[in-house]
Amino acid sequence: MLRKYVVALAITAMITATAVKPSRAVPVHAPATAAATSAGLYLPGGLIAAVALLCFYDLWLKMNGQKNWDGTPLSAPR
Repeated sequence: MLRKYVVALAITAMITATAVKPSRAVPVHAPATAAATSAGLYLPGGLIAAVALLCFYDLWLKMNGQKNWDGTPLSAPR
């Protein structure tokens, strides 16, 4: 489970690092469309939300006894 959190944190760090640094390429002034603007805002947020939901689902399975805490499958139904 710790590995999932590390992956989610690494993805968040990569998205943040690429969004903060300005590009060194020659700037091209293209008109910003609504689709490009909204995709640029919602894509990282959706990715982070999906990872968070998967982590919460994993915790929910473990708390209900449907999955072991160490990640191994259950040997017998409870």
